[in-house]
Amino acid sequence: MAIIAGNNQTAAVATAVSVPPSVVVRDAQGNPVAGIQVTFAIASGGGSLTGGSVTTNSSGIATVGSWTLGTVAGGNTLTASIVGLSGSPVTFTATGTVGAATQIAINVGNNQTATVGTAVPIAPSVLVRDVHQNPVPGVPVTFAIASGGGIVTGASATTNASGIATVGSWTLGTVAGVNTLTASIAGLSGSPVTFTAVGTPVTVPGVPTVGTQAGGEIGPGSTVKITQTLANSTATPTASTYQATLPNGLFALSC
Repeated sequence: MAIIAGNNQTAAVATAVSVPPSVVVRDAQGNPVAGIQVTFAIASGGGSLTGGSVTTNSSGIATVGSWTLGTVAGGNTLTASIVGLSGSPVTFTATGTVGAATQIAINVGNNQTATVGTAVPIAPSVLVRDVHQNPVPGVPVTFAIASGGGIVTGASATTNASGIATVGSWTLGTVAGVNTLTASIAGLSGSPVTFTAVGTPVTVPGVPTVGTQAGGEIGPGSTVKITQTLANSTATPTASTYQATLPNGLFALSC
């Protein structure tokens, strides 16, 4: 017994291969033998078949009814066997490829905290999958600031071989509080997904934290004046100067 057609095929997951696998059965002199029962069976990869028990025709050929691949992308195998025959079983191989993208979900980078005006430590990323949960590569994803200000780099990303797309960076706005970022693909379930991060106020060593702090955009060399009301104190405030270095430059605080 030997393979005659239907080996080494490729098809989308959960679909049938285009050429139904078939074998030929011959006698010792190489003549085709009719009327021999052949059993086809799934060996790996899942999926299903029809016409698994077939009898060879006048040309000695037995063909399975159909072979539908499993739902997981990758290798699938099918065997054809006749007890006691040389070459039995024979094995057919097929590769299941991912289907079209149908859904998007957060991968990593949600619910982070960072100082205002700085980037979150983990760049947000999403996972794109087909209807059978296989990761889908090569899909464009758009990231965009939704609230809180700030900036993103690499806002247009494409999913890699693992179905993951990652923004270049996400720098939070300059006002303390909640920031949100979206990732979207038109037409997909779950789109857009929303990442949340909390921007915390700048902490300057030696400056009391009693009272309310105001945030705003600053640049290198900018001077920011902070007015504090000290609780339970009758002392007359005295002028002091504080300095701290931030990613966006050296600035002075005076009160």
